[in-house]
Amino acid sequence: MTAPVAPRLVEAPTPPRPAPSPAAPWDGAEAPPAPPRLVSLYTPAPDHSVAAFVRAARGSERFYWAEPGDGLVLAGAGVAAHLVAAPVLPDDAVERQPAQRFDEIEAQARALFAGALLQPAATVPPDGAALARPRLFGGFAFQDDFVPDNTWADFSPAEFVLPHYQFAQRDGAAYLTINALVGPDEDLTDALRGLAEALAARLATAAEATPVPLGGATLRYPMTRAMWDLSLIHI
Repeated sequence: MTAPVAPRLVEAPTPPRPAPSPAAPWDGAEAPPAPPRLVSLYTPAPDHSVAAFVRAARGSERFYWAEPGDGLVLAGAGVAAHLVAAPVLPDDAVERQPAQRFDEIEAQARALFAGALLQPAATVPPDGAALARPRLFGGFAFQDDFVPDNTWADFSPAEFVLPHYQFAQRDGAAYLTINALVGPDEDLTDALRGLAEALAARLATAAEATPVPLGGATLRYPMTRAMWDLSLIHI
């Protein structure tokens, strides 16, 4: 015979407390605006030369780059995007490392090219995009602790530019590319139409550019030879 078991009070387990729901944004709060999108159009420019392109860009920001061994020739005019790494000063050395300029430029470049649109404005060969694609041009300071002052006051630890117009040439093929940032509120179709018109106008301008004779050159050095030799000793 089994002995009777005295009844006991069994409490139900406490139900788990529900996780708090995300706080609703306060009235008037706005989501951060979407970043602009990089849009690039390119077209063949077989009858154009890099010299004509550079002449047509007279009076604006422009650059020229050539690789003798590779045969690649590049030139740019105007600025579509500007990437800069600020100098690391003693006050913010805890949060930013001197060599962080490489990571900062890489992050800015990835953000710039994320979702970028590259398309031809005319019929082009299948490999045309590889030559006409947008490129960043710039450089990095050699020293990690570089601070722009005195002679180097106009330079940053790292600075790159995406040109508004880009000319690329290699092995007899040449392309003209236009780059622009299109805002999220802009109509992409209208933007592409405007870029195509600007690209055609630039193509015509480069074709009509006439050589401009160079005037007398004046060389001005920011420091004397003795100052330069002294600076090399401390490197």
